[in-house]
Amino acid sequence: MENTSEIFKLIESADNLFQQGSIKEGQRLTRDINFQLKQFQSIPRKLLHKVNFIRAQSRYFDDISSFAANPKREKLIKEASKFVENTPKDIKQRANEIHDLQSRWQRLDHSSRPASRKQWSEFSKIIDAAWLPCGNYFNELNEIKNQNVLKKETLLDDLSNFINTNKRLDLKFLRKKLKSFDEQWKNISPVPDKLFRKLNRQWYETQQPIYDEIKKIEKLIEEKKNKILDNVELISNEDNAENIKQYLNLKKEWNDLGRLSYKIEKKLFTKFVKLGDRFFEEQNQMKQEQVNKIPEIYTLLESKNLADAIARFKDLHLIKDHKDYKKVSKTIKNFQQDIKRQQKKASTTAVVSMFDAIVNNQKIDQDLVPSSLQKVFSNNFDNRDKESMHEACIRIEILHNIDSLKKDQELRNKIQLQILNEKFNQKKLNKKDEEIFWIQSFFQNLSLKDVGDFEKKLWKRITKALLAN
Repeated sequence: MENTSEIFKLIESADNLFQQGSIKEGQRLTRDINFQLKQFQSIPRKLLHKVNFIRAQSRYFDDISSFAANPKREKLIKEASKFVENTPKDIKQRANEIHDLQSRWQRLDHSSRPASRKQWSEFSKIIDAAWLPCGNYFNELNEIKNQNVLKKETLLDDLSNFINTNKRLDLKFLRKKLKSFDEQWKNISPVPDKLFRKLNRQWYETQQPIYDEIKKIEKLIEEKKNKILDNVELISNEDNAENIKQYLNLKKEWNDLGRLSYKIEKKLFTKFVKLGDRFFEEQNQMKQEQVNKIPEIYTLLESKNLADAIARFKDLHLIKDHKDYKKVSKTIKNFQQDIKRQQKKASTTAVVSMFDAIVNNQKIDQDLVPSSLQKVFSNNFDNRDKESMHEACIRIEILHNIDSLKKDQELRNKIQLQILNEKFNQKKLNKKDEEIFWIQSFFQNLSLKDVGDFEKKLWKRITKALLAN
């Protein structure tokens, strides 16, 4: 079965982006999620619930952006239609005006939901018709070719000046600069056919001094690396840690020199590593001892002794790249996540019980209630505000993607517009803090002497949302 853990992480990231007001990034991530889901033959029910939740958020923001951008697109279509209706007096000016219209259309597509196929088809058809009188302006290919010849000649001069003014022994710099010049040369096209071969020959001839300099530098680097190999052979301290320190310092010196051509570099570096192997035999033995301790950690986890398991795990500092280290690390993280899930479940159950504890004076383990909600129990509960309690209920339903009652749809739409405004105009709380805020609001506006079906039904709806995920 396909691994769904990465999809869950992407959904959580997209949700966080939407919560923070990063709408464009959230929608980009949602598109990535939809693409990755195509590899699944079937989608697990739990994952499908999360996917539908994030898709709903994306569609909501798409609708908002389309509402703002579509009138602007219609305006651009009308402007383009005027070009078709009127014969241009200045061809060049008309071409620039059409280009400006296309740029404005593309900016709208970058900043909001892309245009519908119908809108784009209509705009594209009108633009194509508007371009027809401007065709001759863009058919002056010979002039463009002649301009490109001048650009290539200028680049040849730049390359010559670079060679004459940069006498530095920096292999990486020369290779990078040579690549940059090559890319510029290739991007200047086309040129007249009769000059094509001549210009390319001049280019290769002008480059040759750089290639000669690169060969000269490579020869010097090869001599220095052979000297480093000699120095590695001379290392012989009684303290192996000192041997390793000197070896690593020589390795840094080696890397600072830069890389030679592939075959020569591979041959020399293989010898360098082989000479250093003798220093790491003792360290490798210590690594193996740490690998042998991993089964003890699994035994501690099986006995639910997480603290000791983590303490033992921290001692495995030499084998962080070992596959068994990564496995036990993942096992510990899963163990910690299981504990967090159990704690979260117990905490949610305690929050759900708060209403009966307050209204019916039932017992509850307040230690399981989040600390930020424990102060609720000290409220006077003598201030009844039905509208505030109602809003708190709908806010929590929206937060957990739970449908509200049909009769509340108008109020829910109003609240959603408020939420959108909050996302763009003020710093938002994270999902958990926002949930706690609205639970607090519900209880702050609860009056014990007036508790009736209205309050009980609202709390039942809130409970449904809290237990949904």
